[in-house]
Amino acid sequence: IREIKPNVKEKSIDLEIQKSLEEAFKTNVRVLLIIDELGSEQKDTIKNVIKSFKLHNSESILFDGYVVRLVQKINLLNAKSEFALTVQ
Repeated sequence: IREIKPNVKEKSIDLEIQKSLEEAFKTNVRVLLIIDELGSEQKDTIKNVIKSFKLHNSESILFDGYVVRLVQKINLLNAKSEFALTVQ
């Protein structure tokens, strides 16, 4: 906070942190979807719906989607591990 507002009083640091966090959430939101199956059309549809919502600064909400699957490992590098996650 002192880097952002060098003249801030010691008693006001908590309040400034709260204000900064609130502003960050009002102006920077990203939705992250982790799912086991997601087609490109589905991803585009979800992205378009989420982007249609505007934040206080008129920017769109960002969206990222990742397909994660649990698969049985073929080559075992670690004898204790039988499964692995794949990300697409």
